[in-house]
Amino acid sequence: MAFSSALAVESLQACCWSTVSLPRPRVVEIGRLAGAHAGSALVESCQRLEAYSLEPCNCPAPGRLGGAEALFHLAEVAAGLHSVVLGEREILGQVRQALVGAPAPVRGLGEIAISAARDLRRETRFEGHAGHLLDRALRMGGVPTAGNILILGTGQMGRLVAERAVELGFAEVVVAGRRAPAQPLPGATFAALSGVGSAGPFDVIAGCLGSNAPEVRIEQLPPVRRLLLDLGTPRNFAGAPAVASLMLADLLADEQCERPHATRRRGELRTHVRTLVERRLERFAET
Repeated sequence: MAFSSALAVESLQACCWSTVSLPRPRVVEIGRLAGAHAGSALVESCQRLEAYSLEPCNCPAPGRLGGAEALFHLAEVAAGLHSVVLGEREILGQVRQALVGAPAPVRGLGEIAISAARDLRRETRFEGHAGHLLDRALRMGGVPTAGNILILGTGQMGRLVAERAVELGFAEVVVAGRRAPAQPLPGATFAALSGVGSAGPFDVIAGCLGSNAPEVRIEQLPPVRRLLLDLGTPRNFAGAPAVASLMLADLLADEQCERPHATRRRGELRTHVRTLVERRLERFAET
């Protein structure tokens, strides 16, 4: 068992693409490239698409890791250390789901990464969630937490952004979708997506539509006075807005360039989760 696990770690390959804020044709092309990896676990989120396998690969992925580095990286991803919101909870479930259909050796290594990520989460206090992207966008755009906001999308991202908008004190929070959410959104009102173009104007419009949603032309949106925020991957909006606009990629770049303390904390946590992975591997070696 320990011997085979060691061999599997040495053979593990990670082929990694960033998909954050890319247009749909490019995301589709990356999906085709990643899907060509036979016998792999495909980790997909709003920021990345990564294939983990034990087979040699010569694909054109811009990020390539092998052996223990690939396993460390998977643990970091599962812990939310590469997410726009540090420590986001949702990514752990996405990694777990990616492992369901993977070959047993890949699945076994993935469980080690997930266990290490859970260990880190038990030891570390993460306070943010995807809804806090709204805070960062408002700060970057110089937009006050007042007036009204329209959020497109009733999925998990849309719900979290709506909840945060209510907490921040927006006078009116409208959530638009193809169908009403199964659970009510306290403090927010629902509007049918098909008729939202005739609504408004709004101070802020935030796109939180899912990956399968069609692109929305700017001219199809109601008037927006202050900020157009696109949190979708692929991008939710197409066209040239007449007001300030931000995408998910802009929020990520802001942290990397303007918040060195946050970058430093990510580095410290990555070092620690690697130690936790090594401990898990040592336990396997002792059995």
